[in-house]
Amino acid sequence: MIGVGCGIRSTLLASLLGAASGACVFGAYIVDPQISVIAGTNIRIWMNALLVLGLALTGWRAFPSWQQAKSYLPWGICGALCVLSFYASVKQVGSGVASILNASFGIFAVLLGANSSESSRWLVAPAAVGLTLMLWGHPVVSSTGIVLGLLSGLFAGLAYYSVSRQEPAATPSIAMFFWTLVCLPVGVLWIVHTPAVWPHTAQTWSLLLAGGFFAAASQYFMADAYARGPLNAVSAAAYLLPILCLGADAAFFARRFSRAELLGISLIILSGLLGASSRQQSDLVPEHSH
Repeated sequence: MIGVGCGIRSTLLASLLGAASGACVFGAYIVDPQISVIAGTNIRIWMNALLVLGLALTGWRAFPSWQQAKSYLPWGICGALCVLSFYASVKQVGSGVASILNASFGIFAVLLGANSSESSRWLVAPAAVGLTLMLWGHPVVSSTGIVLGLLSGLFAGLAYYSVSRQEPAATPSIAMFFWTLVCLPVGVLWIVHTPAVWPHTAQTWSLLLAGGFFAAASQYFMADAYARGPLNAVSAAAYLLPILCLGADAAFFARRFSRAELLGISLIILSGLLGASSRQQSDLVPEHSH
C-alpha cells in the first residue's frame, strides 16, 4: 500500500508539471508563431540534460558502458522523434488535444505486444472510434496536427517496446539517462540540417525554458512513480495528465470542446485505462514526451 501511495503521489505531481509544460509551450507558440518546432524540441532536450547533470552532481550515477549505449539507441531516437512530433502537434492543435493523442502510446504498445496480453488488443477499437468522434466534432482542427499527435504516440510506443525487450530490464533512472544521451546529438543534427527559428523575445524564451524544465521534471517524477508503484495503478493515474492539459487549454486559451469531442476523448482515455489494467508488472517507465 505504501508503494501504491508513493507511486500515485509522484504521478499526480508529474501530471501537474506536464500540464504546466504543455501550457507554457502552447503559449510560446501563440505569442510567437514563427518559432520553429526544432527550437522548442532542443530547448526541451537541454532542460532534460541539465536535470540529469544535476542528479549526477548530487550523487546519482547511471553512466553506461558502450555496449549498453548501443542497445538503447532505438529508445533515444524514438524518444527524440516523439518530442519533435508532439511539439509540432501542440503548435497546431494545442496541448490538450496533443496530449490526448500522445496518450495513444499505450494503444500502440498493445499492438506491438509490449507487456500486454493478446486479449487487450481489442482496446484499439474504442480508441479509433474516439479519434473519429474528435475529428467529426471539431472539423476545423488541423488534420496535420492530429496526425503529428498520433505519431508522437507511435514513437513513444516504439520507444517503450524497444526497452521492454532489454535484458536485464532498465531502471527508470537508466532509461532517463539514455534518453538524454541519445537525444542531445540528434537535436544538434536537426539544427545543422534545418536551421532553427529561435524565440525573439524574453517572454517566449521564458515560456519555452519553463516548459522544457517542467517537462523534464515531469519525466523524472513519472519515472519515480513507475519505480515505486504498480504499473497498472500508475499507468491509469497517468491519464490525469491529458485531462489537466485539456483543462489548461480551456482556462488559459479559451479552447472549447463539443460534445462529440468530449465523448471521443473519453473513449480514448477509457481505452488507455483498460489497457493499463491489463498490462503486466514492469519496472520500466514508458517515455512521456512532455
